[in-house]
Amino acid sequence: MSSGRLRYAPVDGADLLFTPAFNQYLLALADRLGPRVSGLRDRREQVLRSALDGQQPALLPASEATSSDWRVESMPDELRKPGIEISGPASITPMLINALNDGDYRFNLASPTGRAAKRLGEATGEDASTIHRLLGFSPDEGGFEHDESNPLKSDMVVIDEASMLDLQLFNSLLKALEPTTHLMLVGDVDQLPSVGAG
Repeated sequence: MSSGRLRYAPVDGADLLFTPAFNQYLLALADRLGPRVSGLRDRREQVLRSALDGQQPALLPASEATSSDWRVESMPDELRKPGIEISGPASITPMLINALNDGDYRFNLASPTGRAAKRLGEATGEDASTIHRLLGFSPDEGGFEHDESNPLKSDMVVIDEASMLDLQLFNSLLKALEPTTHLMLVGDVDQLPSVGAG
């Protein structure tokens, strides 16, 4: 089955899911993400071709890590104990936030629900909010303060519990990001799915 630019398998109930509004969100996401994904693919292909042709990648800019005897400290003994997890969203996100703080970057932390935002704030020691609050939802106007005409002033936006995002909210979030803003979606296989279609 198809609906203009969209094509999907002819399964029972597809017409109930693929409503005109749902299709518009899918197309808006494709339009917003498609060029960025294509650009990233092109750059990756260029780097790979250069490497296969024997060209060395550009050197990293000079820093303490690249221009001295700087070494990464070994893992502390307390992290080597059984039962200590040093991977996964709960430990990686705080490490990322520490790096962002060290680099003096502007960032925002948010989650789809208030409970998840509270946990994110506790895990990182930083302010976290719901996505609606981050975007400045106005019930009176039925829209968000931050959008394409008034984007968030942020170098990175970290969204926890990303599996709970539906298409409408994700589309609104992407509209509120500047082209240079990095978006990190954090999730794991055990998270709840979105309430809306997504």
